[in-house]
Amino acid sequence: MRDPVLLHRTPEETGLAGLSALDDALRRARDHLYALQEPGAPFWHAELEANSTLTSEYIFFSHILDRVTPERERMCVAELLSTQLGDGGWGIGDGRGGEISTSIEAYVALRLAGLAASAETMLRARAFILANGGLQGARMFTRIHLALLGLWPYDQIPSIPPALLMVPGLIYRMASWARSCVVPLIVILAHRPRWRGSLGLTIDELLPRGGAPEAYAPPKPPAGASWEYAFATVERAIRSLDRLGVVPLRKSALRRAERYILERQDDEGDWGGIFPAMTYSMVALVALGYPLHHPTIVRGWAAIERFGREREGRLRFESCVSPVWDTALALLAIRDAGGPADEPRLQAAGRWLLDKQVRHYGDWSVRNPEGSPGGWSFEFNNRYFPDNDDTAAVILALQSLELGSVEEAAYRDASIGAARGWVLSMQCKGGGWGAFDVDNDDVLWNRIPFADHGAMLDPPTPDLTGRVLEMLGNTGSREEAAPVRRALRWLAQEQRADGSWYGRWGVNFVYGTWAVLCGLAALKLDASEPMVLAGARFLTRAQNPDGGWGESCLSYDHDRFIPAPSCPSQTAWGVMGLLAAGEDDSLALLRGVRWLLKHQREDGGWDEAAFTGTGFPQHFYIRYHLYRDCFPTRALGLFARRQRSKPEL
Repeated sequence: MRDPVLLHRTPEETGLAGLSALDDALRRARDHLYALQEPGAPFWHAELEANSTLTSEYIFFSHILDRVTPERERMCVAELLSTQLGDGGWGIGDGRGGEISTSIEAYVALRLAGLAASAETMLRARAFILANGGLQGARMFTRIHLALLGLWPYDQIPSIPPALLMVPGLIYRMASWARSCVVPLIVILAHRPRWRGSLGLTIDELLPRGGAPEAYAPPKPPAGASWEYAFATVERAIRSLDRLGVVPLRKSALRRAERYILERQDDEGDWGGIFPAMTYSMVALVALGYPLHHPTIVRGWAAIERFGREREGRLRFESCVSPVWDTALALLAIRDAGGPADEPRLQAAGRWLLDKQVRHYGDWSVRNPEGSPGGWSFEFNNRYFPDNDDTAAVILALQSLELGSVEEAAYRDASIGAARGWVLSMQCKGGGWGAFDVDNDDVLWNRIPFADHGAMLDPPTPDLTGRVLEMLGNTGSREEAAPVRRALRWLAQEQRADGSWYGRWGVNFVYGTWAVLCGLAALKLDASEPMVLAGARFLTRAQNPDGGWGESCLSYDHDRFIPAPSCPSQTAWGVMGLLAAGEDDSLALLRGVRWLLKHQREDGGWDEAAFTGTGFPQHFYIRYHLYRDCFPTRALGLFARRQRSKPEL
């Protein structure tokens, strides 16, 4: 019989006074999460903090779309000034200091808002930008923003031929987030609009040695780089035709783009639930002749304003909002920490989630025509782009609740059935799951000159596949089910030599390994299976000397685990991963639990400065303000449950 960690070790060994200390920690953690529920509402909605580009771009587009509000701009300026780093630049949350494009956008936003180039803040920013290549180092999306402001030549931006829209199904081979931006960008780059207020504003001081931007020219790759060479050749031909005024299928393609943009706007004004798609869609419609007071534009800007977070006289913008995800995580954490299944606040949250189920055919149905709707999206409003990750998490949360009447329970079960069926229909042919689409893995899209951020695809990933398997295991599937067998084979192929799995949507190998191990445990896979043992060994080796876990965003750059100071969310992933692997008695597990207890605040919450969420690896990281509380609460709750399930000797 295995030795229960807490019940049969001394207080000196555990750092605890037994399970009573754990009970007190869980009570305070539950109370803290209840207190974070949105005032007067049934859901949770914490901040999704990214880098300063969203706030900078709010300033850009408020000028471009004639929506400047002096007080809100003043608060945005205060936010940008407060986030400038010691090196003079602005960063992306990866711990490396300033980043060139983020810094250029912040500099230009501050200039637009009235700061003089001679201000001390601006001189420091300019020095950083020039030391890192100047304007020529800007990414393509930054160049587009500058072109809209009249500060960058459109000739230095790669072309996107409108004819792409006329090829059946072609745009659906891009990731959903890329598609919802590329379609309006096709319109923008075809019309090349410039903000009329840009006259008189220059940023020549950011050009090295006072030079001028060189005109963009498609690269000349070596002969062996077949796709790159093909794209370069096509783009040269397109530019030649464009100079002659010959743009094949231009009018038809732009009409199709206009229809796509109008049809994809949610009733509340959002496009795709993401800030860039919303701003580009409004600018594209204005370029097509829509007046600024058109209802579509008015609704769209109102949606943008809802992405702002005011605090202490500053205004910061989010790339998207996460109430569905936050609510599912909070429900799971409270329930795993001992919150009753019939608690009214949890029931209200469950009913709210049921109301948010997407029963609309969206973009996903183009590549998955056999599937029926039933998923959930990340945001308040996003009926065209539900995703597998949110859907799996919501199913797990809903099935943990008791909703009261027999009728409500039946409706809940039917909703879960529809959602489960939708997720199964979204399995990729190799066996894994991506986020928004099926088999969205045509690598050529990441090789086009426009895609300098390398994030045009939504392929299957281990972390999402692990989450789906956790859901399937908890709703009745077992190892012998055909979709599960395919997923297990795929995960075995994706496991790395060190035992870890890649984490696409959280940083990084700790996140991916935790998610997969939880999926395997839900399927009742034996803890002695080689996959499970290797995953547990990785987590044990990755543990910090202080007992916690921390992983740097630089893991994506180096394609290997890079340790960082311990933090609550990643420590919780390490603890839950070891629990899922059956490492109940391991010293690593106990030390992780002890770290979480030691760092809990008196009010039941935790502090976390690290960015542990991933938008686009190497380019865009996220600090979910609820992660620091939800995951540790869940980890301690699962640990306590496991300890109580063991017989005393």
